Amino acid sequence: MRKTIKYVAFLGALLLGGILLPSCSDSDEPDGDDYAPRQWITLDDEQGAYVKASRIFSENLWHAMNADPEYKDKNFIFSPLALHLNLSMAANGASGETRKMFTDMLLPGISNPSLDRLNQLYQTLIAKIPQTDVKAQYQLSTSMWYGNDLQLKEDYVNTLRDYYSTQAFAYTKKSEQAKNAVNEWFAEATGGEMKDFLQYAPIEDFFFLGSMRFKHVWTRKFDKSKTKQENFYCQSGKVVKVPMMYKSESDAIVRTQAKSLRAILWFGNGSFALHLIKPDEGCTVDEAVEDMTLGESYNRTVNIKLPKFSIESNIEFLDILASMGLEGAVNGDGDYSQITAGDFSMWGLQQRSMFEIDEEGTAFKTSSSSTGGGMIDAAPAPGPPPAVVDFFLDHPFAFEIYEVSSGTKIAMGKICEL
Repeated sequence: MRKTIKYVAFLGALLLGGILLPSCSDSDEPDGDDYAPRQWITLDDEQGAYVKASRIFSENLWHAMNADPEYKDKNFIFSPLALHLNLSMAANGASGETRKMFTDMLLPGISNPSLDRLNQLYQTLIAKIPQTDVKAQYQLSTSMWYGNDLQLKEDYVNTLRDYYSTQAFAYTKKSEQAKNAVNEWFAEATGGEMKDFLQYAPIEDFFFLGSMRFKHVWTRKFDKSKTKQENFYCQSGKVVKVPMMYKSESDAIVRTQAKSLRAILWFGNGSFALHLIKPDEGCTVDEAVEDMTLGESYNRTVNIKLPKFSIESNIEFLDILASMGLEGAVNGDGDYSQITAGDFSMWGLQQRSMFEIDEEGTAFKTSSSSTGGGMIDAAPAPGPPPAVVDFFLDHPFAFEIYEVSSGTKIAMGKICEL
């Protein structure tokens, strides 16, 4: 009988402490005793190229989702980091052409991509991202669970343990004891935020479970007294009243693109950032996120309006990944002989996510069960913006959260309706 693999990744919580537009450059640390010293992640040229490839993968995925009728012109939020990491772990279990499908998709633009090198990169990022700002409560945990009638290959278990810090647990399928063990692990990994993650006794032969928690304060908070009910103009044409936060900052960083204006907003000591994408007039948010023009960065006084909102997504990635070049690995014919002897098939890779933002902070949670090209042709970016920029997000917009020194993307999302 063919065994099934279910890939499960849960990013426990991303809790940020208020949005910011600090007057500090990439090289200047924020003032004050409330900030931890920055600890930049230093990568060699090859590691840098692999991180860049992972960002292109994220953008290719973003484009594939925006082209999919199920997600086009709709809200969604997902974690590129969790998905890329999960797929990297899956790639280690694959052989032959199946492994090549994974590496080609995960590392676009890399000639002769090395899975060993990707493993080493993740070993570095998993260890060092939490050190970039020690006051950011960042924790990444991964585990794999398998029926006790399944014999995993020792090399696979050791690789995931050594490079991804992944624990391995055997369990009895369909047992309440197994369900309780999974939920106990998950509750500990998420700091008690998800105590009853699994609602059923697991029947899968094999699955991954992961958690990432991030909690922090924004460098400068919004003033709650300035939040007012204002119009938000939805993609559908509907106009709704939403609580709109307001902040004016001098010396903020904005970037001009061919189809959008973008603002980079920092928190904590500047090791992590929120990147907001505001479509130009007459341009949809889907068109704006397709804009890969490398715009210039400018320091400007920025008047920002950002709605308080929360969204949820439940995304099954398997079909999307198949359209990006992974079809032969997920259609039941994939070769996963590095995991165990016998036939395996990959049948689930789902993220369930929540994102919420207000004056005090942001919460991001995502749970999942379980090549692309590079830059696209685009019109030249426009010239410098005026000295004072009104960055009013009262229309559909997109956003990213990332670790600055490595460029690792933690979350990507877009808002079309509120």
